[in-house]
Amino acid sequence: MKFSHFIAVIGLGAFICGCATTDDPRSGGLFSYSPTKYENRIKDREERLKSIEAEQKKEQAEQASLKKQKSSLQKEVNSLKKKLNSSQTKLDNNLASMKNSSNSAEVAALQKKSAQIKKQSAQVNEIDDIEKKKAEIIRLQKELKNLELEADALSRL
Repeated sequence: MKFSHFIAVIGLGAFICGCATTDDPRSGGLFSYSPTKYENRIKDREERLKSIEAEQKKEQAEQASLKKQKSSLQKEVNSLKKKLNSSQTKLDNNLASMKNSSNSAEVAALQKKSAQIKKQSAQVNEIDDIEKKKAEIIRLQKELKNLELEADALSRL
């Protein structure tokens, strides 16, 4: 009889272990199924989905804003490049007309500076950061303006 009690105790223990309950309706089995827990789980997942979708919309709006900002900066950089190129052409024309002047050493120095600015302006295209590119173009424009002033002063002598 003791052996049958032992078997009964082991069987009862196995039955109790098999009836463990969880909050997860996918692994709950027949005895731990609870419609309220299942509904709560669905609500939690829907709330999480809504928050993720809201965050995604926010990120997409920010991305669109950044694209617009990049586009406007690129347009400004292109405009500055055109101005720089036209100023460079104007300076080259002035220097070419002054080649035969009496201050040929100063004209040669100005031509050398002009060539350096051309080289630096070509290097501006290799800069990836638009803000840095814009700052470099503005710096080159100022330098070019100073050269134009020097060339004008030389042409008046």
